Amino acid sequence: MVSPAFSTKALLLAKRTAVNLIFVSLVAGQLVRFTIPGQGGGILLSDIAVLLFLGVSLISRWNKKAVFAFFVVAPFFVWSLFILTIRSGELLFSEIAIALLYWARLASIFLLYPAGVLLLRTQEMKEFAKNAFVYTYITIISIGFLQFFLFPNLEGFGVGWDPHIQRMVGTW
Repeated sequence: MVSPAFSTKALLLAKRTAVNLIFVSLVAGQLVRFTIPGQGGGILLSDIAVLLFLGVSLISRWNKKAVFAFFVVAPFFVWSLFILTIRSGELLFSEIAIALLYWARLASIFLLYPAGVLLLRTQEMKEFAKNAFVYTYITIISIGFLQFFLFPNLEGFGVGWDPHIQRMVGTW
């Protein structure tokens, strides 16, 4: 049952927006990021997209497949936090904080599986996601070939990448 606060149309729009943002974040890759003072990595567009996708899945009706999918990825959460806890005595507080942030990013990406099972259960949403994937794939390949032909050597851009001489720059 859908949350009473959301109509069926509003939920469908939220699902489509979340799916679209996931695919847009794939095209943007590491180029779109919001910097945080004192932290080198920052927040990626994909971080925001994943959180939106997970948020929309939380307001959807859960089913047995989604619960099963969650339990498939749950051992990762338990094991990785267990290892971090064991090794925390060897790390500074700032290193633990950074490790937890990377853990949260990876855990949220792992949660895309059960959230996807939940959001893409209707044929309409599966078809929508499939089309979004195809358009994303074509866009990434097209941008890659444009870069390859227009900028075959990225050495002079000085952005800290390896030279990428005569090859495409991937978004991930």
